[in-house]
Amino acid sequence: MNELIRFGSPLAATLFAMWRTRAFPLLYLYFFANLLYLSATEIAYLRNWQYDSIYAVFTGIWLFFAFLIVWDALPRRAKKVRLLSLPAIVAIGLTRHCYIYMDGRLTHRGWITLIEAACLVFLGIVLGAAAGYAWPTCNVLLALSATWIALWLFLDLFLLRDSWTGLYWVPAVIVSVGFTAAGLAIPQKLEVKHER
Repeated sequence: MNELIRFGSPLAATLFAMWRTRAFPLLYLYFFANLLYLSATEIAYLRNWQYDSIYAVFTGIWLFFAFLIVWDALPRRAKKVRLLSLPAIVAIGLTRHCYIYMDGRLTHRGWITLIEAACLVFLGIVLGAAAGYAWPTCNVLLALSATWIALWLFLDLFLLRDSWTGLYWVPAVIVSVGFTAAGLAIPQKLEVKHER
C-alpha cells in the first residue's frame, strides 16, 4: 500500500496531467521529465553514490524544464532577468537559513535536496507572480507554482527534522494533488481547440 501511495499516485497524476496538457509542448515535456524524476526517486532509495548521481541528473532535467516553463511564462520584455532578482534573493536567504540550521550535517544527498528545494522556491515564487501573464495556461501555472512551493516547504522541513523520515509519502500526495489540479485547470474547450 505504501508503494502505491509513494509511486503510483504521482505516476497517475503525472500521466493525467500529460494527457490534459498534450496541446502545450512545454508543459507536456515538463510532465514527461517528471516521469524521469519519479523513476529516479524510486532508485535513489538504494543509498549508493551511483544512484545518487542518477538522481541528481534526473532532478536537473526536471528543474531545467521547470525553468523553461517559468521563462516562457514571464512577460515579453527585454529585461526578464531583472524580474528574477528579488525571488532569487528570497530563495537564497531561505536556503541559507536552512543550511545554517543544519550545522554542516549535510551529506551529498542532503546537498542535492537543498539545491532542489532552493530551485523549487525560486521557480514557485516567479511562476506564481508570472502566471497572470500567460493566458491560456494561467491556472495550470498557478497550480504548478503552489505545488512547487509546497514541495519546497516539505523538503526544507524534511532536512531540518530528522524525525520526519517516516513521512516519505507526503511529497507524493503534494505532487498528486498539484498535478491533478494542473490537469483539471485546462478547460475541455481549450484542449480540443489546440488539437485541431
